[in-house]
Amino acid sequence: MEGNGNTPDRRRAALALLAVVAVALALRGWGFGERSIWYDEGVTLTLADALTSPLDTLNIDKTTDPPLNTLLAVVPNRVIGPWLGLDRATRAHDMLIHAFPLAFSVAAVALAFACFRRFFGPGAAFGGALLCASTPYQIMYAHEFRPYAGMLLLAMATWYFLLRALEENRPRWWAAYALTGALGFYNHFFASWILLTLALTGGWAVLFRRELFKPWFLANAAAGVLILPMLLHTSQVGRLLNSITNIYTIRPGAKHLLITFKTFLAGFTDRREVYWPLLAVALALFLLGLWSLRRDPRRAGMLLILVVFPVAANLVLWQFPRVPYYEVRQFLFAGAVFCGGVALGVAALPRRSLRAAAWTALLALMGVAVADQHAQRIHPLDAHLMGVRYKPDNRAAARRIADGFQEGDRVLHASHFTLLPLRHYLHGRDIPQQCIYGDPGELEGFLGSLPNPKLWEFFKAMPVPVDEALAGARRVWYVESWWEHTHRPPHVLALRDRILKSGHLLTYAPFDGGLLLLVERASD
Repeated sequence: MEGNGNTPDRRRAALALLAVVAVALALRGWGFGERSIWYDEGVTLTLADALTSPLDTLNIDKTTDPPLNTLLAVVPNRVIGPWLGLDRATRAHDMLIHAFPLAFSVAAVALAFACFRRFFGPGAAFGGALLCASTPYQIMYAHEFRPYAGMLLLAMATWYFLLRALEENRPRWWAAYALTGALGFYNHFFASWILLTLALTGGWAVLFRRELFKPWFLANAAAGVLILPMLLHTSQVGRLLNSITNIYTIRPGAKHLLITFKTFLAGFTDRREVYWPLLAVALALFLLGLWSLRRDPRRAGMLLILVVFPVAANLVLWQFPRVPYYEVRQFLFAGAVFCGGVALGVAALPRRSLRAAAWTALLALMGVAVADQHAQRIHPLDAHLMGVRYKPDNRAAARRIADGFQEGDRVLHASHFTLLPLRHYLHGRDIPQQCIYGDPGELEGFLGSLPNPKLWEFFKAMPVPVDEALAGARRVWYVESWWEHTHRPPHVLALRDRILKSGHLLTYAPFDGGLLLLVERASD
């Protein structure tokens, strides 16, 4: 891990950096703005509309997320979008929203190149950054207005500052490491794992240079002090999450370790003929890269901690709590470093022909996975998705409603999965929307998924009985989608049947991932 500011090939490195940034931008720009916002983004954007004070972002009766991403959402929602006069239910406004995570993701690829060059050396820097730029796993979160692209960017910045601090032992690098590490925690709770992983990585390096112990300890202590307000917020959110009775998350098993590493390069494609060969090749190359560091135990140990520790520790941790939160999106940083380890393995192959074959296999298989990600061809089993959802075209549904809405109409949703995104798209149009249920047990299940009625009331998302929602309506727009993209549960089909029987069907309009009905009501 030696600095390379005086190397004679700086121009070559700059060209390589420009190349990987261009690839990252091109792949993330493919279909930019095509995908509409989905439920999680709808939560963030709806909250940004409702903010009356920055302190609202720390109120668990209004949000369970850290504050940074919500505050960022104010910029497109309430500043740039209105200034440009953009209609929210348009692709242009979605492009504005998604420009932020796209920029963060591309910047993270650039920082990955800088980190890999310092940590692995120039031989693996370009290849590792190219894999980061090309993997559908990273591309997916570059198209989502959630904290994840920002989390990766802050993680890469924190790692870069740690590497500089370990090399030069200057106070400015230790201070930057502490500040960015703490800032990540204000962006997402998952950053606690990144901060812990990097602290352990630095601790391992300190074993080889004992004079670094004091600044390493002080920097991590400073980061710990800076995150104290968020630790309080985290404890409140943790108590709320532990009260969940309708558990919808996956308790991971040994197979999830392999699935997680499969995801790092293959993303969420359902093609077994792609993701298992890609996993086999990538793991073999990563192990070869690790083996190439056998004479450098400092770097080898750091690489193992960065990639293996967060995945293995989470796998063990979530065996015990009643509500497991093993979600693959928290491993974006580990997945990026894994890319560098794979590239190091390619560089360690003894012949050029072998290296060419390895790159051909990796990029060809990843190309299929990238195309699947663009088309939303995702695995049907939740065990392979771990928190990932098919994203319905909520914008198309909202546009249809906005164009055909008449006075006296109501919009009813089978679930809040579509309610909050359409609340965003139809903001300011005075179009009443409600989430409905048929049986009281459905309401119990709804509240069991997040037992905080005040939060649901704040979002105006508390479901109401279908008969109450229908009473007095002249026409009803019924929006139907569901969390699992392959089927609708029986109670949702029963809701649809109840809506159809309440009047005369005027419009039957399937949209990607959902269904929109317009029913003219019979007299009550």
